[in-house]
Amino acid sequence: MATTRLRTVALVACCLMGFATIASAAAPNSFTYQGRLTDASGNPVADGPTNVRFIIWNSPTSTAPGDVVWNSGTVSVTTADGLFSAALGQSPMPAFPSGLFNDTSLWLGITVGADPELSPRTRLRAVPYALASGNAVSDHGSLSGLGDDDHAQYVLESGDTMTGDLFHDDARSAWRNGPEVVVEIEPSTNEIILYDDNGDRTANLGYDSINAGHLKLYEAPAADERVNLEATNNSFVSHLELYATQEDGPYTPGIEMIGGDGSRLFMHDQTGGLELAFDMLTGIPGNGRVTMPDSAIDSREIHDEPGVAHRFTFGPVTASTGTDELIDSVEVIVPSNGYVLVMVSGYVDVDHTTGTATNGRVWVSDDGLLDFDNFFFASITGALPSGSYYRSFSLMMMDTVTAFSTNKYIVACDLSSGGSGADANFSRVHISAMFFPTSYGDVEFTKRPAVAGYDSPDDPEGLRAPRSEVHTITVEEHEARLQAELARQRQQLESRLTEMEARLDNLENR
Repeated sequence: MATTRLRTVALVACCLMGFATIASAAAPNSFTYQGRLTDASGNPVADGPTNVRFIIWNSPTSTAPGDVVWNSGTVSVTTADGLFSAALGQSPMPAFPSGLFNDTSLWLGITVGADPELSPRTRLRAVPYALASGNAVSDHGSLSGLGDDDHAQYVLESGDTMTGDLFHDDARSAWRNGPEVVVEIEPSTNEIILYDDNGDRTANLGYDSINAGHLKLYEAPAADERVNLEATNNSFVSHLELYATQEDGPYTPGIEMIGGDGSRLFMHDQTGGLELAFDMLTGIPGNGRVTMPDSAIDSREIHDEPGVAHRFTFGPVTASTGTDELIDSVEVIVPSNGYVLVMVSGYVDVDHTTGTATNGRVWVSDDGLLDFDNFFFASITGALPSGSYYRSFSLMMMDTVTAFSTNKYIVACDLSSGGSGADANFSRVHISAMFFPTSYGDVEFTKRPAVAGYDSPDDPEGLRAPRSEVHTITVEEHEARLQAELARQRQQLESRLTEMEARLDNLENR
């Protein structure tokens, strides 16, 4: 026959199960033994009946017949996945001899079929000795019937070695390991309380009428609550709190998680103040569902966040010739594809000499070159008397940009025409470049496209001349058209003035 191994499983628990149906009026004369049979490879034996012999010895190793104190004889047990259970001392086995368990040095030997007795033998301790004490286990399987000197044993899986004792403490409905209570039942709060070896509370498991069930973990030795898990009877079906947001207790909730009628997550700072909240509770508006502190997210972590860059030049910057003068520039680095809106505003003071038109110009572009689609023209006609002419100006340009690009926008000015001593002074200039990741309608771009050449051969660097792709007329043609328009407006004004003078003469002659 192949070698068979037996592995004892949960001996104490099985013994308690065997006593669960026995009344407490008298001590029973039997106990339940449970084990598992495997082959030499550790696989469970085949399901079905197996012949087993149980012998109680007064020696851990002796095989002398005189050391046998009880012999079950050959009995048949039925295995399922190797597991079996046997009620030792019950018919058809012989009854235990009277006073058998007064001896506290007994060992149980087990023989399977024709194999040798399994080794090592199991020392009988704990519950079987309750048979001799006259104390029984209650109908609910507790150890409340054991006195202060009685104890239950527990088994380590490795080697089925008995290690340590749990003593019942009738005064506290508790079990202790030596002098210290390790498990206590508190009927007034419906809780099972666990303690460490120093007697400090470490955990509570219980329920009440409000919180249907809860598990609480504590910090020893302060007994400060650190974790609270509740299953509640209200609209929230579960509630988890993690404490310890301060250096020293008592602690305040650090993290709260609530499930049920909309999941919720709250995170607190060290003083208990709410810092972060995700609240999916029904009725919470969209913007109120997520709450974060200021600067909680770095702008680099959001690739579609709007942004702005701004520059201010008090000035003045003076243009007295046709040479371009730099006023200021602004640079914006964008995190994604999108649009940049550039806005420029300020004031210009034109010093004019009568007889010659004075034209001061200001523009914005990405390279500083004159852009007629994004410029302002301050023109003082030559007929006006000499003096200073003060006015405000504003510019705007729309550009399309690509992700992670650096975009620079330059504001420059010049004096395209003017008599002796004429100039244009630009001051209090604001330059704003605003990035937008999204459009909600049509967007027309006004930035001048790049070209290879320039219009004026006497200006090879392109500092003054406009790009031909923007307009098909030259600067001179533009100024000629402007002068023609001014002459037309002047002629209209003179004609109206002549007409009004004639009407006044008629009124005076009446």
